[in-house]
Amino acid sequence: MVVIEEKNELAVEPVKKLVWKFAIPSVIAFLVNSLYNIVDQIFVGNYPATGYLGNAATSIVFPLFMFSMAVASCISEGGVAYFSLQQGAGHKKMTEKIFGNVMFLLIVFSIFIMGVAFLFLDEMLLFFGATPEIMPLARDYAVVMIAGTPVWLFGMGVVSFIRADGSPKFAMVSTLVGAVVNVVLDPIFIYWFDRGIS
Repeated sequence: MVVIEEKNELAVEPVKKLVWKFAIPSVIAFLVNSLYNIVDQIFVGNYPATGYLGNAATSIVFPLFMFSMAVASCISEGGVAYFSLQQGAGHKKMTEKIFGNVMFLLIVFSIFIMGVAFLFLDEMLLFFGATPEIMPLARDYAVVMIAGTPVWLFGMGVVSFIRADGSPKFAMVSTLVGAVVNVVLDPIFIYWFDRGIS
């Protein structure tokens, strides 16, 4: 029986080629990620029942999600850096442990954020600048977004590991699929199902 040793391309390919292979899909994925908020703002702003107040409400909630994303990025990107080092050293078992630990931390963090956000939702929204006119809309939007925190933070972490494992194009495609689904479902839920900002 012949054993074929699979070489890690990150260890054998020229650095210049690897930079292009990883950088372009990563930049595209990050640009697409930033479009989520822009697309949501366009649809919410054009919804007759909320209009510009809907845009104001989503903007009030935005700092909470930026904070969540920042902490989740620290967890996942720090884990990915260590994952890459262990992968390069050939420590497969350690890479599995790192992946498991990062996913566990992301889930624990997202549950913590959910708990704190639901307990102090009105106080947070007031702190972020919600006025009495905007508060009901901001609350509607925040409740749905907070409830989905474990899903999107977990997804964010998984995409980082997919990229680090040598599949930047797959990570980019998964981000693009999410963005396309968002663009398709936004008008369906906002207008057709009349769900508005929530």
